Amino acid sequence: MDYRAGMFVYASAFLLGDMFVQQLSVLPDLSTVSELAFIVCLLAVAPLVTAKFYKKEYVLYKEITLILLFILLFLLGLIYTSVVAGQRLATRLDDSLVGQSLLVSGVVSNIPVVNGHIQRFLFDVEDLQVLTSDSPQILDYYQVSSSPNRLRLNWYYGKVVNASERWQFEVRLKPPHGFMNPAGFDYESWLF
Repeated sequence: MDYRAGMFVYASAFLLGDMFVQQLSVLPDLSTVSELAFIVCLLAVAPLVTAKFYKKEYVLYKEITLILLFILLFLLGLIYTSVVAGQRLATRLDDSLVGQSLLVSGVVSNIPVVNGHIQRFLFDVEDLQVLTSDSPQILDYYQVSSSPNRLRLNWYYGKVVNASERWQFEVRLKPPHGFMNPAGFDYESWLF
């Protein structure tokens, strides 16, 4: 009997860990996940080391190795997805910035889509400042500590924008939203 597992088995284990995280309503606490992974790694290494040193002809050595490798790859997929999702959620729009006038500077990062008088494009933010005014002539600029790195902007009746150009815009941002139709396209998920 051939006990070698192909890349399909390894990729499936990693993918199952990834899919498990995506089915959760809240991301797992990374300290708990890393502790669990450490315990499972210790439990996985102990039988392997014991079987390797005491009996090389251990009957279930190959099966146990394959099962433990599957579990370790599952945990690796779970941890990797949790870390990447946490990083993506850390760059989302802060609630205090919603609806405020902002001054953003940066680079147009894709070819704009033109539909009539509307241009839609991705904008890589280099600097973001909140504009506050007590009187119409005086603006107070202050730096924002956490801001999104990339924005999807719509510009109505503006000059033509080209890819890789540097621009500075006064914008009002809103968080992404989509229809919650179970059979329809999930726009928020696609943006994530």
